[in-house]
Amino acid sequence: VDWIPLDIASQSIVDISLSAPFAKDSDYVRVNHIVNPEQVTWKEFLESLRQTGIDFKIVSNKEWLNTLLNTPEYQNVMSGSSEGHEPLFETRKSSDRSLALSNCQKIDVKLI
Repeated sequence: VDWIPLDIASQSIVDISLSAPFAKDSDYVRVNHIVNPEQVTWKEFLESLRQTGIDFKIVSNKEWLNTLLNTPEYQNVMSGSSEGHEPLFETRKSSDRSLALSNCQKIDVKLI
């Protein structure tokens, strides 16, 4: 899970926007991924949710996937993707340009 709090995402965008741009003669387009560089597993994330008092049932990956695959909402969202995997974003360059992003903590009970 690489979610990021809105205040940190906003400050990261400001930091990166105000940082030095690429040279004008560069062929590269500047792309920055504003995601949490300190990822946590779903297990860690769910444990943090539980510690906040949220009550939910944890099901097996197979049961969750079967339920998800059979919902019209999921089929609509995924109709353009044959892979069905979330991309993993590289955050090193973005973190180098933003103190807020480089200091972003993992999602845990304190952050929730």
